[in-house]
Amino acid sequence: MADAETRLNALGEVVRREAKKKLEEALDTKSGKKALVMERSISSSLSLVANTAMLKDHGVDGLYHLEPDLNETGAMCDYYFVRPGIKSMKLVAEHVKKSVKASPTKEFYVFCIPRKTLLCQKILEEEGVYGSVLMCELELEFLLPQNDVFSLEMQNAGKEIFAEGNHTSSFYLARALMNFQIQFGLIPHVLGKGKEASEVARIMSHTRKELGVAGPSTGSPQVQTMVLIDRQVDWITAMLTPLTYEGLIDDCFGIKNQVAEIPDGERGNVMQKVPLNDADKLYTELKNMNWVAVGKRLSEKTSAIKLSHEGYRGASLENQTVSELKNFVKKIQNLPELQRHVLLADKLAHATKRKSFVGRLQAEQQALEGRNLEATCEYLSDLMFLHEPLTVVLKLMCLLSVMYGGLPKKTYDGLRQDFLRSYGFQHLTTLRNLQDAGLLSRQEHGKNYYSLTKKVLKLSVDEELDEDQPSDVSFVYSGWYAPLSIRLVERAFSGGWRVIEDVLRLLPGPQFEIEQLVDEKGLPVERLLTSIPPRDADKKPLVLVVFVGGVTYAEIAALRWLNTQANMTHAFAIATTHLMSSGNVIGPMIETRKLA
Repeated sequence: MADAETRLNALGEVVRREAKKKLEEALDTKSGKKALVMERSISSSLSLVANTAMLKDHGVDGLYHLEPDLNETGAMCDYYFVRPGIKSMKLVAEHVKKSVKASPTKEFYVFCIPRKTLLCQKILEEEGVYGSVLMCELELEFLLPQNDVFSLEMQNAGKEIFAEGNHTSSFYLARALMNFQIQFGLIPHVLGKGKEASEVARIMSHTRKELGVAGPSTGSPQVQTMVLIDRQVDWITAMLTPLTYEGLIDDCFGIKNQVAEIPDGERGNVMQKVPLNDADKLYTELKNMNWVAVGKRLSEKTSAIKLSHEGYRGASLENQTVSELKNFVKKIQNLPELQRHVLLADKLAHATKRKSFVGRLQAEQQALEGRNLEATCEYLSDLMFLHEPLTVVLKLMCLLSVMYGGLPKKTYDGLRQDFLRSYGFQHLTTLRNLQDAGLLSRQEHGKNYYSLTKKVLKLSVDEELDEDQPSDVSFVYSGWYAPLSIRLVERAFSGGWRVIEDVLRLLPGPQFEIEQLVDEKGLPVERLLTSIPPRDADKKPLVLVVFVGGVTYAEIAALRWLNTQANMTHAFAIATTHLMSSGNVIGPMIETRKLA
């Protein structure tokens, strides 16, 4: 695993350097001081590339969020970093008009990320400001929220793709994957499942043909296989409560920009910010573990420091070797990290003991076991009556719908009525978004694919789980569910997908297995992939698992666990449109406007 991790870190470092270089070039388009105005989602993405000091070095004199009530910045040059879209362009136009009145000689640069579109230009023309701005592109593609996760950080991709039928995110993903291959070599084996996964593969294939001999090199690819998984193939995993340390922190408190905000018990409603990133070695060790095992690990580390401290106090200096002193000092230096995670674990322990949390877990388990639908729906109605958070209610409602291939008509109509009465009729739009995404429906002719795939793919594990030393990826849900998406990845490299073709046909969307080659003239060729070649004797081949429409913390933890297994023939990295936190699985589909 160490060799694979080294190779993966090297890829990540190249991607980071490239993103930083592009940002620096954009900032230097205009010399001198400038104000930087960003959409909030861009702000979080930018933090993965640059810090405040770097921005200041390139002339940024002020940072602002693009909001309707944003006042004039006072700078002589404004940079706008935005995603190409109608809303963002209208906000830019409104702010430019306001700024021109205050400062007629001011300059404006609009950077669309990752590319500008004719629609953006048209909106600025209609608003009468196109002649006042210079439109540019900032081609930020893959960023690294974590060392082994390549993400476009497009938080609304799920809604756009599945609810709105807007394939722009898929296009950007396909283009990013092509540029990845131009940089690191043509990935010879591509397999995938799902309609949108197939669309990404189609766009990549089309782009390769357009590039011709200028396409990715076939010499020594650094990644041997790409697996494309469409989120619609496995909505179940996205709707469940993760039981890993990182997943639970996000579920209970939320993780934004690698920071969790937890309540400070000593200062009332004040929130305490806790950094969570790869610089924290203890967090790196704990984040993928099952929550139950985390308490034991923290206890062991606390006891070790305590014993070391007592031993040091009781011994004379001459009896302490330099090595012993060094080890003790190292442990003491790790004390702030340990204190931070003991505090987090204590907050999580209280959160997971709440009646609402325990009830939600029980309802999810009942759904997975396919029993007591009526009782689970009664529980769901109670949650609506109590006005529990919208995301909690909708995730459970969608889970039931996906699990049963749609809800029985009477059940569906009853829950829909209760939901609208409790949360407001503006949420007719919310329900429509979920229906369009395939997350919520009446049971008509839908197939209950979960019950049909559960046995073959071993989505339910009967063996008792050892949280400290898990023997299966189901540890991310405490043994009662193994992510369907991860089972598909496992099967791809142990027997192949052809062995389970009957099951794959039950899942939404087409499946494909392609070998990417070049002919004697160097032109792109594709043919049916018959089998994935065996691993090299010296090192595990790298596999890029691409989640189209978002990846969950549970899936990331499961793939990392597979990387630690001696019997796993390949090592896995992750690419995605975005990392699905607890809030943004359903959040973007919720209607925020109230009825007049």
